[in-house]
Amino acid sequence: MAGSQPGRSVGVTPARRDRHEQDHVGIDESPGSADAIALELARVFWLRRDDFLHFLGANPRAVGTLLAVLSRRLRHTTRVVQDATFRDVPGRLARVILDLAEAEGRPASDGIVVAARLTQTELAAMVGASRETVNKVLRSFERNGLLRMERGTITVVKVAALRARTDAM
Repeated sequence: MAGSQPGRSVGVTPARRDRHEQDHVGIDESPGSADAIALELARVFWLRRDDFLHFLGANPRAVGTLLAVLSRRLRHTTRVVQDATFRDVPGRLARVILDLAEAEGRPASDGIVVAARLTQTELAAMVGASRETVNKVLRSFERNGLLRMERGTITVVKVAALRARTDAM
C-alpha cells in the first residue's frame, strides 16, 4: 500500500494470502515509500541491505529470480497506472475481479467463485476509489448479472461481459 495522506492509500499489489515475496526491496538505499499489511498472522524476517547484496553476489541464480520478480512487479504497476489514467472505476474494478478469478478462482456450475475475502475497502484501495464507489459498482455489476456477491465470495457469472467492461473507457 502506498500512501500520500493520512487515511488514504492506493494498493498496487494484489492482496493474496499465499504471497511470499516482498515488494519493497531496499537495494537502492532510498527511504521506504510503502507499507505491508498482513492479512493474517505472519512471520516477518528482516534482512540488512549489505547481507542481501552479499547473498546476491554469492548466488547468481537468485539474481535472475529477483529480476523476474521485479519485472512482473513493474509490468503490474505499469498496468495499474495505465488503468488509473485511462479506465473508469467500473473498468478498473472489473479488471481486479477478473485477475482475482484467474489467480484464485475455482470453477463452479454458475461461474467462477472467488473466495478472496477482500473487503470493499481493500478493493477500493486496489482500484484507487472510495469504498462507497466500489460498493455502487459492485451492486451495478450484480444487478446486470455479471457477478453475484455472497458472504466472503464473489462469483463471476458472465466472464466475457465483465471482460468487455474492462475495455470500455
